[in-house]
Amino acid sequence: MSTMDSQLHVATLALIHDLYFKLRGVRLERRKMLMWSRIITIAIVAASFIASILGGSFACWAVSVAWSGSAAVSAPVPLLSVRWKRMGRAGAIAGMVIGAIGDLTCETLGIYLWGVPSYFIWFFVNLLVAMVVSLFTKPSEGIETYSRRYLWSSL
Repeated sequence: MSTMDSQLHVATLALIHDLYFKLRGVRLERRKMLMWSRIITIAIVAASFIASILGGSFACWAVSVAWSGSAAVSAPVPLLSVRWKRMGRAGAIAGMVIGAIGDLTCETLGIYLWGVPSYFIWFFVNLLVAMVVSLFTKPSEGIETYSRRYLWSSL
């Protein structure tokens, strides 16, 4: 229960804060924010209930897409950002977009090149695209900051 509760809380905050506030640039008063939090939480619970009714194959597919997406989309950018000084914002975005589109397409259509899971292939495609785009674009300002030095000095 505590895991489910935490996941609902994080999903609600991500939708409200990241999608609503950041995209619209609007600040709400506490009462409206509480109301929207409740509405979004109920919507997420309803969507989860419907997904559970659809059966196990849908749930397995959703979990597969979520895990492969985290490997193919999210993993290469922090690795490059910490270890490679030339990594830039444009490279990170390009790699993540290509990784997301490729992995979601392969997972949805059930495409496995040479029997290799799609997340493995798209991890390296993301890595390559991020590096190539970063090499051909202007480096982001202020990349050599505390986080890069701190992460590797603490290991």
